[in-house]
Amino acid sequence: MSEVKNQKRIFGIDLARGIAIFLAMTSHTFTSLNFYPIMEINLLFRSATPLFIVVLGFFLYFSYFAKIDRKGFKFVRGKLWEKALKCYLYYLFSCAVWVFFSDFSLLYFFRLGLLLSGTPFTDILKFYAVVLFVSPYLLMLLRSERYILLAFIILTPHILTFYGLLPSLSFLPYGEYISAMLYGGSDVIAGPSVLHSLFFVFIGILLAKNFNGDSLFGSNSHILAIFVFLLSLFFYLPVSLKELATMELRNKNFLEYFIYGSITSILIIELSLFTAKYMAKRYFQPFLTLSKSSLILFCYGNSFLYIIYQNFSFTPVRFFFIFLFFYLLCKFNVYLKGEVKGMRSRFN
Repeated sequence: MSEVKNQKRIFGIDLARGIAIFLAMTSHTFTSLNFYPIMEINLLFRSATPLFIVVLGFFLYFSYFAKIDRKGFKFVRGKLWEKALKCYLYYLFSCAVWVFFSDFSLLYFFRLGLLLSGTPFTDILKFYAVVLFVSPYLLMLLRSERYILLAFIILTPHILTFYGLLPSLSFLPYGEYISAMLYGGSDVIAGPSVLHSLFFVFIGILLAKNFNGDSLFGSNSHILAIFVFLLSLFFYLPVSLKELATMELRNKNFLEYFIYGSITSILIIELSLFTAKYMAKRYFQPFLTLSKSSLILFCYGNSFLYIIYQNFSFTPVRFFFIFLFFYLLCKFNVYLKGEVKGMRSRFN
């Protein structure tokens, strides 16, 4: 990564994150408008969450790994915990909107705040908060001689799930929600679990660690080897495209979902890097705008979908205006960021 370690932004990775957000919000909007697309479209939607988490892993390594040496572990931990808190507060806001407009009880809101239940669209913010909270320690493990523990942490939930050995905490009050969110082991719909999804985070870290330029496959033979291995494993596992197009494999934390998600993430990131290299930035600027405001969109955009949730049918015009609202929301957020940054530069 020596050639890019001083680069503040990699526009191809930003573009990939923008694509992930576009796919996720499109899927959420379709669900909110009672529209269910064909299998091929759903297969593309299933790649959104894995891609978003892989990009998170990429930026964790790219933005913070070296800073542990330069600025110290406490500085990095503070920055990541600050981001975790922000994600949690966004999550709480979206939960409040969901509870209010769906006529749920205040007790249910407190359960959501304690991570003891789930929402249709914004659980990714809850996942982000948890992963960002533990990520300083994951980065420290990666730096230490005990980095092999990471492999144990990442692979164990998948092995136990494959053999059906993960227990549920159903003997505790709301324990099935805790086990579903953290490591699976429950019939509650809350997938993918945090521990299972570290697989995606680690794929992103591996991509960043071996990335040396403007192409994944051209950067390091290790990335190509990882991709070939995942592709071979995918064809070995007994899974159909029809199964992958549903939410079942994701909700049950099946290995096939994580293999498929990793393969599609690598392909979309490589395509995004290629696009960013050979196409003028203005042509994919809308995706960059979504990327720069990802948390804002997941919070306020999905909160808007909670307000209209399944009260309207799908029409192209309705879909267009909803996405226009999403884009203007992100554009306004980018503008505010620029204004705040300008004010800080004037006062410093």
